[in-house]
Amino acid sequence: MSEFRQSLLAGHAEERLLNHLLVCCQEHKWLKAATKQRTDSTHVLARLRATNRLECVIETIRFTLDSLSGLVPDWLARHLQPEWASRYGRHADAYSLPYTKAKRLAYAQQIGEDGFWLMERMEMDQQAAHFWQIPAVDILRRVWIQ
Repeated sequence: MSEFRQSLLAGHAEERLLNHLLVCCQEHKWLKAATKQRTDSTHVLARLRATNRLECVIETIRFTLDSLSGLVPDWLARHLQPEWASRYGRHADAYSLPYTKAKRLAYAQQIGEDGFWLMERMEMDQQAAHFWQIPAVDILRRVWIQ
């Protein structure tokens, strides 16, 4: 991380990065025009923390599904839900997440249910007993515990 920071500073890219961040925040209506903004304000930090957590759980289940598709494709094909392809087929980013708090909460609830559903299928299937040794599955379990 410190090497990345040093390369930003060496190339004088920190201002370009900040300007890009500000434009993105304005596009998402997180910042209001013609007012003072504090990047350390509680509501900004809370929004970023919530976004980071949601992206983390999305990426965790996406990584797990991707790993299972390479290791046990037949088992996954039998248990894969049709809507998962659109939900987890691409990387999560703040642009694709729902904007309102209620929609984000509903989306997070759905992701949580998907993860628990997948883990329940692994617990119920004798053939899947060894899946818990797969690093991606273990990560899924740990993230869902958190």
